Amino acid sequence: IKYRLAITALLIRATSAQANRFREGCLRASAESGTEQRKRVCNSDDKDEEFCENNILNYPEYRIHDANWETSIILAWINQIVLMEIGMTPATVGFQANMTSAASFYSPEEVTIHSEELYPWDALEKGNTEADCASIDGPCVHVIPEVWERNEIKELVRKGVIEPPNLNGLFARADLHIPAWVAETYPSLAIWYGLKGGDSQKLLAETFLRPTTWLEYCTYKSENNCSARDDFAERGPESDEEERSYFLEEKFRGYFNETEKNKCTEESSNCTGYVLGPPCDYTFNLDSMLHWNNISGLSMDGPLPNGGYESEQLHQIWRAAEATNSAVLMYWWHPTSFPYEFTGTNYSLQRVTFPPPSRDCYENTTTEKERCSTNVTVRRGVEAGSCSYGFMPLKSLIVRKIGKDKNEELNEALKSPAHEILRSLNLELRDIGEIFTLEKNGTDPREAVCKWVVRHKKILENFLPPGYPRIVTDERSHEYTAWYIVMMEVITILILVVAVVALFLVWKYRKSQAMIFAQPIFMCLITIGYCFTSFGGIMFTFDPNKVSCNAHVWLIMLGSTIELVPVLVKTSAINKLTNSAKSQKRVSVSRRGMLLKVAVVVVLVIVYLTVMTIVDPLLPSRVVKLQDEAGPNVTVQYICNSKNMVFFVIYYAWLVLLLIFAVVLSIQTRSVMSQLNESTSLAMLVYSHVAFIILRLTFYFFRTYETTEVPPDVLTSISGMLVCLDALAAMFIYVFPKLYQATKEPENYQEKTIRERIMSLRNTDDEADLQILVCTANMGNAKPTLESMQTWIPPGGLCSSVTPLDNNKTILFDNFDLIV
Repeated sequence: IKYRLAITALLIRATSAQANRFREGCLRASAESGTEQRKRVCNSDDKDEEFCENNILNYPEYRIHDANWETSIILAWINQIVLMEIGMTPATVGFQANMTSAASFYSPEEVTIHSEELYPWDALEKGNTEADCASIDGPCVHVIPEVWERNEIKELVRKGVIEPPNLNGLFARADLHIPAWVAETYPSLAIWYGLKGGDSQKLLAETFLRPTTWLEYCTYKSENNCSARDDFAERGPESDEEERSYFLEEKFRGYFNETEKNKCTEESSNCTGYVLGPPCDYTFNLDSMLHWNNISGLSMDGPLPNGGYESEQLHQIWRAAEATNSAVLMYWWHPTSFPYEFTGTNYSLQRVTFPPPSRDCYENTTTEKERCSTNVTVRRGVEAGSCSYGFMPLKSLIVRKIGKDKNEELNEALKSPAHEILRSLNLELRDIGEIFTLEKNGTDPREAVCKWVVRHKKILENFLPPGYPRIVTDERSHEYTAWYIVMMEVITILILVVAVVALFLVWKYRKSQAMIFAQPIFMCLITIGYCFTSFGGIMFTFDPNKVSCNAHVWLIMLGSTIELVPVLVKTSAINKLTNSAKSQKRVSVSRRGMLLKVAVVVVLVIVYLTVMTIVDPLLPSRVVKLQDEAGPNVTVQYICNSKNMVFFVIYYAWLVLLLIFAVVLSIQTRSVMSQLNESTSLAMLVYSHVAFIILRLTFYFFRTYETTEVPPDVLTSISGMLVCLDALAAMFIYVFPKLYQATKEPENYQEKTIRERIMSLRNTDDEADLQILVCTANMGNAKPTLESMQTWIPPGGLCSSVTPLDNNKTILFDNFDLIV
């Protein structure tokens, strides 16, 4: 049944200056003195955590539609209270974002608004595609707590928008009603066969007069046109709305007019009383019920095309009947609070019984189009559809994707209890009646709902799944403080110290032969890279925050780049020299060009890291673990994580790419002279880095997996220590051997040879020339190497004898500056 009810004055009364005392929660506001009751969980309407607790488990927020009638609003509030105070999962009430704050049970002020939509099917479809309705400006809902039978429901289930409807425990029915005193005075009028036939026609006509609007009364019935007070009106209407009113408290008591139709005479046999029906879009076939049950003494003459009245008008007319002690025969439905206002009085609503419903009758009931026809014959339909509507179980609807389907994607610790609560929560008519009775006695609607919740708290707690509500322990303040984590932090700091000392030694011995062959400026860059990497490893052992999360990525990626790229550039240059010698081609190698290559790569990495930090920065991310599968205890720890894996993949892909280049170059430089040959150290460096990268990836995935037994802070600290150990191993492979050679021969290599010789010659004899010897030798059939050739070159260039190719010439032995 589609129906609209403007909420009773009690329900919609608003005092904007009065704060809502339930903002922290119904249960907290109602707790006895000395009893500790936690605050409710926060929802998207809360701007801060003054009145609520943080949704630490990030449960999805459900938006509940409140419709525009009382039971739907009451059910929406009860669902919201149970979800947010017992289940500790967020929920809002309303139709769209700009309504939820005022429509919520926890509205900042004592004001209640309701949706203008009966059944927002489009909003349900939107809610099924958008898990977060708070981010949507337009209509969006996840739950409708009360739905009467509708054809649209089957289609939504078929399309996968909603789950199969769930019974909410309430039953509805719509009937004609008469006041209690009328039923007592005329018992025959309380049943359909007492209304039928000509014998009852006169009684109906004389009993049920036509209700009159305020304007009609002042225009046609008031002796002074309401210019002065009389028995029915204090004054005349002052607005269009008042002109159309049938009753206004203390201003217009209402009036029931005896029209010509009410007058039965011997000459006229068509007299009728007035029956007040609903709008044609309500599923109530009143024309059919009257005609086919032979009730000719009643007619409809309301302002709507089908002769019916709006629900607010019906509400006013019944009050007018009570105020004027008039009889009335009127349509109304249950459950609403309206009948409870008159319980125990002469105007309590007494149902008029019609033939009971049957499946055949339901199938032949008139359609909305037929009921809204201007042709009364069409509105009457067929005789088979003339029964009463009977009791109908009411249903609740939940969109599919935020409900069971969404929960199945999550691990057990993060699953919200909301879906199970909403599927199982149901009330009975007596529960709604209890709330309506509280309202009748003057209790504010929010307070009435809260009192009912407090009285039935134990029952409501039974609707929670086992293990809920979760007891959450946020271990952030205790993370990274254990002795073993402090020990790992000390180890990483010591490795950083080692890297800094290594950098100092590289600079100290930069002029030694070992460093000259290794290129001092490149050795400094490489060692700086190890310092960066070690410092980045230390950042793993710190409490995750925005700075530490992004700092360790910057330091490690920059460190790895500054470490490996100079090695690759230098080795590539050596390989280029070797290949040019084999092909007897001249080649020029610029140190400036080599450094420029390193700088370009480093700048590109900095640009990438900047983009990553802006677009998808690493932030502290929760790792939630359920301590006991059947228990409520949940621990929350934090690790650094980004929103997606793209930057993470690029980060490790870059490291792997550098190592692949290193492998290729190590193979290509195997035949280079020993002083320049780094194939072995490069290969060892690659093996070491690959091993540590595999270990780091293993611990990374373990720390993001909620079911692992090892705490994330331990796994994260181990990852940091692995980074530092990786740097330490690399230094043992590449830096320390060169430092060892440098400490064995610390003398300045270049100053012992050509430079010193040239300077000495220039100082002793301005005309002196360099002594150059060009010689040949048969070195055998083995492939020559620089080592084998070096054995032919005497130390210091001192030759004891020289055999010239031309036997007629003599070459004096001497110290040669250059031997070719």
